[in-house]
Amino acid sequence: QDNCSASKFDGSNDYLSRSSISGLSDSKLITFSFNASQTTGSAQIFTVSNGRFSVKIESKRLYVLATNAAGGVILNLQVYPNKVRRGQNNSFSFSFDLSDTSKRHMFINGVDVTSEVTFSAYLNQVMDLTLTPYAIGAAADGSSKFNGSIGEFYLDTAYIDLATENPFWDSDANRPNSLRKVIEDTGVTPAIAMPLIGNNAGNNLGSGGDFTVNSGPYTGARGASEYRDRSWAR
Repeated sequence: QDNCSASKFDGSNDYLSRSSISGLSDSKLITFSFNASQTTGSAQIFTVSNGRFSVKIESKRLYVLATNAAGGVILNLQVYPNKVRRGQNNSFSFSFDLSDTSKRHMFINGVDVTSEVTFSAYLNQVMDLTLTPYAIGAAADGSSKFNGSIGEFYLDTAYIDLATENPFWDSDANRPNSLRKVIEDTGVTPAIAMPLIGNNAGNNLGSGGDFTVNSGPYTGARGASEYRDRSWAR
């Protein structure tokens, strides 16, 4: 049986960190996917060096920000709050090729919402993804911690055309695929592929190395007890 995983972050002490990620490079290309259920507040999902690249949920909006090596903003987007439901599980997947404005995709719970995303910046420049450190569930310095659950976390500096084939979502079952299935189906091992199983949240199935678990182990589960079909935001 193919099931997804998640870890619950307490918003106070819990987060994952790493000083470097093997095989990650600065890039115009990125594919990113994660599951999340936010309980309260506004906080970072993922941060490179406190803002060179960041993904956060704030006031029920999803924000993505990326800069170039000089610190100039080259990618800046937000998804409006009617697409992000607090207290419910949400599956987010996006892929961008900054050299081509036609190659940008955002999916939430298996639905293409790209036309509803506000892009304040989308420039043909290289994203600064290798300026350390890194954090999941917090800013890179350990502040702005996430309160809720994060699971099935994927990042790679490659472009997947999600509009043609979205490996992160099972359209027949109407639920997300586990990263083990994504890796098996695509034959690609990304830099980060973390099921975020509660008692082993730092385990990275990707090439970039395991993350340090700060204030763990976490509450979490693998399987239907964590992400039930009926709990997915619609």
